[in-house]
Amino acid sequence: MSFTVGDFVQRKTGGPKMTVIDEDGEALICSWVELGVEQRT
Repeated sequence: MSFTVGDFVQRKTGGPKMTVIDEDGEALICSWVELGVEQRT
């Protein structure tokens, strides 16, 4: 699969919907809001 910046993704096991903000090789850098605070992976 290929993703682009701005796509919404979610883990197959559940969790919050996240926005792709960057791509690092084969890894995605994502952002989501939890309790009003932006989180990043």
